[in-house]
Amino acid sequence: MEFLEQKIMTILQQPISASQAADEVLSFLTPLDPNIVDQLAKLNETGLVALFQNRPILKPATNNMPRLVEFIRAFLKMHAEDVASEGQDGQQKSIAPHGNA
Repeated sequence: MEFLEQKIMTILQQPISASQAADEVLSFLTPLDPNIVDQLAKLNETGLVALFQNRPILKPATNNMPRLVEFIRAFLKMHAEDVASEGQDGQQKSIAPHGNA
């Protein structure tokens, strides 16, 4: 967990937008374990802010709360879009064979 937290902090400290940081964090975490992204998303915004406040490695991110909240919102939005896209892809795959017949 500490390695993941350090990587998240490294990404957050880069001179990139909060949305870009969220995208990079998702790109990093998803291949490692898609379930961790789902678990983080289930915490919602309030839970993720609390996570950053209570984990020593993540706590420095709370020094810039507007950026942290923007990052969390972008992370949650991108995750929701990914989940919705996966659902549509699954439906299209199940429909496609029938459409080609």
